[in-house]
Amino acid sequence: MEFGTKLKDSRIKANLTQEEVAEHIQVSRQTISNWENNRSLPDLRSIVLISSLYHVSLDYLLIGEEKVMNKLYNDTDVKKATDRVLVVTILSLISSIGYMIFLSDKDFGIVSIISLTIVVLISILLIVCIYNMVRVNRFHNKVMEDKKNQQQNSFDNNKLALFISFGTMIGTALGLLVGLFFKFEILYAIPVGSSIGLLFGVVIGTIVSEIKE
Repeated sequence: MEFGTKLKDSRIKANLTQEEVAEHIQVSRQTISNWENNRSLPDLRSIVLISSLYHVSLDYLLIGEEKVMNKLYNDTDVKKATDRVLVVTILSLISSIGYMIFLSDKDFGIVSIISLTIVVLISILLIVCIYNMVRVNRFHNKVMEDKKNQQQNSFDNNKLALFISFGTMIGTALGLLVGLFFKFEILYAIPVGSSIGLLFGVVIGTIVSEIKE
């Protein structure tokens, strides 16, 4: 059954007119007609409201609807968050290396303190990115996988966390070694190493999630 047909049949069973549905979800009646005739697709907010209004499950509306799934994936923050993580990791890598080289030839002072603060902030930002990546992957798997195959094929976020942790440990050790190579003060080597470690963890987690998808 096509997605538009599902919407129309569910609306009729709920004894609702197109005008009533349009008023409830704050769109035009023509928009409802376009959805039911497969001329356009609703966004995530509208689908959730329709599910509640028609008293049908999201599984019923979404399972097997590849076009709708692709639209929801592109409309939500899943794709944007992945791209954002990649950009942040690249910038963080460049910044961390630059700070290590710069601070290795400097004495302690206000410039060093400011630079250290920036590196720590980068580390915090990467932690936030990891958290968001896990969240959006969980959402993506929930709406993209068929209910019958979900247990077998859905991406395991616990494995993602393990990959991130493993990558973080390797990256942290590597960062400390690089810091020692540049004769970097331990006060700076630790946060810089942690920053690089988080970078490695995010990159590995992103690559694994893309492969799984």
